Amino acid sequence: MTPDTRHGIQFDRTVHAVDDLGWSPDGDEPIDVPTDDGLLIEVPPGEYVFEGSGSKHGPVDGTLRRWGIRGTGDDPADVVVRSDGPSTRFINSSFDSEGILVENLAFDNGDSWTGGDIGNALRARDGIEVHDVDHLGRSGAEPFCRWSLMPLIGEPGGEGTIERWRKTGPSIYVGHGSSDGGGGVFNRHEGHLTFRECHVANQGGDGGLYTGKHPGTIRFEDCEFEHNDMAVIRSAAGSELHDCTVVMDWENAHPDNLLASEIPEAVREVYNAHRKPFDDTNKGGPIEEDQPTGVNGVYFSSAQFGKSGGGIYGCTVEIRSVYSDRGQAAICINNSDGDVEIHDTVVVVDVDGLPAIWCRDPADQRLSNHTPPPDDAWNVDLRNVTVSGDGDGDGRAGIVLENRHESRLEAVDVAMPNAPQGVDIGDSRGVVRTDGGTDSGDGDDSEETIDTPMDLTFTNDTDSTAFYSFRADGVTPPDSVSEAGGVRSHKDDDGGGGILAPRETHTWRVVSSPGNCSTAPTRGDGVVVTVGGDSLGEVSPMSTPDYEALAESWGYSPADFERDDSGDTPDGSGGDSGGDSGGDSDGDERDGDGDGDAGGEEEETEPPAGDGADDTTGVSPERVAALEATVQDLTARVDAQSEALTAAKTARSELQADLDEAEARLDDIEADGWLRRRLTALFG
Repeated sequence: MTPDTRHGIQFDRTVHAVDDLGWSPDGDEPIDVPTDDGLLIEVPPGEYVFEGSGSKHGPVDGTLRRWGIRGTGDDPADVVVRSDGPSTRFINSSFDSEGILVENLAFDNGDSWTGGDIGNALRARDGIEVHDVDHLGRSGAEPFCRWSLMPLIGEPGGEGTIERWRKTGPSIYVGHGSSDGGGGVFNRHEGHLTFRECHVANQGGDGGLYTGKHPGTIRFEDCEFEHNDMAVIRSAAGSELHDCTVVMDWENAHPDNLLASEIPEAVREVYNAHRKPFDDTNKGGPIEEDQPTGVNGVYFSSAQFGKSGGGIYGCTVEIRSVYSDRGQAAICINNSDGDVEIHDTVVVVDVDGLPAIWCRDPADQRLSNHTPPPDDAWNVDLRNVTVSGDGDGDGRAGIVLENRHESRLEAVDVAMPNAPQGVDIGDSRGVVRTDGGTDSGDGDDSEETIDTPMDLTFTNDTDSTAFYSFRADGVTPPDSVSEAGGVRSHKDDDGGGGILAPRETHTWRVVSSPGNCSTAPTRGDGVVVTVGGDSLGEVSPMSTPDYEALAESWGYSPADFERDDSGDTPDGSGGDSGGDSGGDSDGDERDGDGDGDAGGEEEETEPPAGDGADDTTGVSPERVAALEATVQDLTARVDAQSEALTAAKTARSELQADLDEAEARLDDIEADGWLRRRLTALFG
């Protein structure tokens, strides 16, 4: 047939599954699926059966390049694909694949709890396209379950789209690690995936979609997630949910969902014959003792990746009724994630034991292999958020922020009358709340705008005049009078600064921790900076051009700063350039970018007189030679580190290849075992 292009994938030829490949549309014979490069298989309505291996491999296996399968019916359910018995994958593509299409068909797990589950592992460097695909039937637990959909884009610039993929249960609800859940995007995803108009409901074990632990990004648009265990939807910082509905309402979930304690005896016997002896994991012991993981609505956790950014936009999150008293929150931002936005979102919690929004403490990681977000990205940003419900906020509050410094709450309305308070910011510093919203956590309705001001102090412990500048929100300048005759300070739109006489202190009021804070003399040489009573972290030193330019722009006389009564400069050198930066100052505050970086190290002393008499730059040849030697030494060190890094990457690649090979061998052993059991059953 003629070439065809669908969803951006160019196919060389199109074949008819029945007429050209001989597939049986009645499910009489297992299908044989070719995987040639550039091949699109069009499948007419019917029921098609493939041979289940019981392993991770399936009829579509290996490297796929511009390969696709597409149903030609009016509805996805017109073309049904199922296993002949054992649970297995249908598609198991390698990481070197590129351009995979699955469209307009249905995969059917069947009505058994102990076999028939179908998985699809769609791994590619670029170009995964899944459109209008239904996943039908029941989903079991380990060892009979399979991840229904595992897409992965392995290249940072690669993209994929999952559109109108639907899986709505029912499932067995057992604990984390005891069931594969609806789908997942895992560690080796480095590109971007878009999930659009998907519906995932009634998935047990590892939840609806487990999509947080990877260095890539994901965007969910107009999706529905309902009644899934562990997390109704699990993602992470760096990814986004837009206009999605997230609901846990166990009383209105699928009537055939089963908790482990509800599994029929005959099914329990089959599971327990395959499970390990009881240990401290959910994967072991009698299945009837396995407990569901618990309740989260939206769970953001990048775990070991420690990511930041992204958020939740225009969504509705509801916790109406639950099957377990275990859980964290309707929206839980894990300790590993930060700089997350929650905007234009409605949260309802009608059960006890769960805050509506809980942003956990980045300073205290839950597991040893988890990584906190960057130090400057612990904050969250809540805007136009409505929180309500009859829940008690876990005895804490409707919204709980733990060490989420410099967070902002704007137009946040909390109405949870059974919670002790509306918002609990704990030890979070510099939180700005300017919402004017209703906080009814204590049972009283009140309109209020809340700021959390802190003292920002600069103390000059030297015998010389000092200068400082900073950037912060909600700045109120000092108004005290010093022994020098008055506070010499300046406030602008983004912060402030000033001149300090010896032993003088300036106290500002701010509502966020200061950024781009510079002092001269440098902090540690005599200017002490504290915020909220605590010492500020390391600050950039300020070069002479910085304070001279700022002093003049703020109307101070440079003479006020350049010399004290003894005639010395602040650094005590007695000269006019001892504090100049050793590099350029393109990064200082004068260029408007506010990053406060002076661009180089400071010279400790001036060049000795006469050493540079023949050097027009004023730097002696000996100094130049010393600097060149230092550069050569640093270059050699960088080269050595680069070689070591390259060797480590090579070793890691070789190890991963060994692991992949070992996994393949294990799958082959599993497949051989299944074949032996089948032959024994057939021939005794």
